[in-house]
Amino acid sequence: LVLCLSPLAQAMSVQELREMMGRTLFACPERIWPGMTWSDKNIVLATPSTKKAFLIRGQEIKALPDSVAVSFGDSFDFGTWEGAPALYLSLEQEDFRGSKLLGLLAHEGFHALGQGHLSETLGYNTDDRSDRFPFQTAPRIQREETRLSLVASLRGDTKALGRAVYWNDQYRLSNPPTGIDVIEGSASYVEHITMALLKLGCDSSEEELREEFLKTVTAGQKIGDKGSEPYSLGAIAFFLARPNFELNLQKLDGKKTMQEVLLDGIAPELNLTPAPKTVRIVEKAVSLANKAALPFFNKVKNFLASGREATFVSTKSLTGAYTLGLSFISELGEIWQEVSLPTSLGVVEGDVIVTNLCGGDGFLVLAKASHDSGHHVTYKNTPVTCY
Repeated sequence: LVLCLSPLAQAMSVQELREMMGRTLFACPERIWPGMTWSDKNIVLATPSTKKAFLIRGQEIKALPDSVAVSFGDSFDFGTWEGAPALYLSLEQEDFRGSKLLGLLAHEGFHALGQGHLSETLGYNTDDRSDRFPFQTAPRIQREETRLSLVASLRGDTKALGRAVYWNDQYRLSNPPTGIDVIEGSASYVEHITMALLKLGCDSSEEELREEFLKTVTAGQKIGDKGSEPYSLGAIAFFLARPNFELNLQKLDGKKTMQEVLLDGIAPELNLTPAPKTVRIVEKAVSLANKAALPFFNKVKNFLASGREATFVSTKSLTGAYTLGLSFISELGEIWQEVSLPTSLGVVEGDVIVTNLCGGDGFLVLAKASHDSGHHVTYKNTPVTCY
């Protein structure tokens, strides 16, 4: 369901969002992220159904040509406006209305407009989003115990960081560094700090901010799910870094996560056992995830054995952001369920294998091409049209 706003209602939504930005991102950016200002950033808002678009830049709200909204998707995208970086954000998002839209703007805006040092200069990436199927309980327990230890430290437990060292070390024995903790963790931190400031005001104390932050950042936590862990665990680590924020940010080197920066030099507690509650929750979550993933795995496996035609979409041919459902790594490669990929030839939809084909990186969509590009290859006996 897409909510189609009248031009008046839409203009009020733009004004409302600008007012919320004025109370948070514009009013006290120094309480959110050192050195990042928002009043000089380009935020393009659109409602494609009414063909209206607006630019927010500081105090300015400027109507843009209808063509901007017509060419825009239904979520968000990163681009430029008048040669400068810009965040493009749709107002027609059922799951993001009112204050939730400010949270999305802060999160994605930080990715687009403030995170370059972490992703480009230091080289942190999000290649480790997906878990390996069949999913295991041990790493999820270790990560949840690490998260709980960081929360306990924020609330004054002086022994909690020693526990965090132990559980993080246990995780790292068989898992590589998780750059997504930095990339998504920092964006989630910015999102939830902004939401806390919206509720409490820029003059709130650090203690008030901490409690409101913890309340919102843990609200959507899916315990036992690798994909959601960095958004909570990573964000909590960045909040824990606040007393010496700029110094701690300088210690990020492209390899260490923020929690590892904070835990460096701290002696671990030894021979810990996880809380029974954590074990129960994780075991149930992992069992359900394996049951949900198996039919999808078999579906992809059967498609590849069928000889049916597929479509390869190069990352270079994408014209906007994409969303996906279930995803994991398996013997078939990294597979994604129900993906919509916007291209110049239209939106390509279907289940996906992430791979290198047709001369570059991209997505093998398990569906016949709607257009014949004239470029054809074969992937494990599957005929493929290259986009």
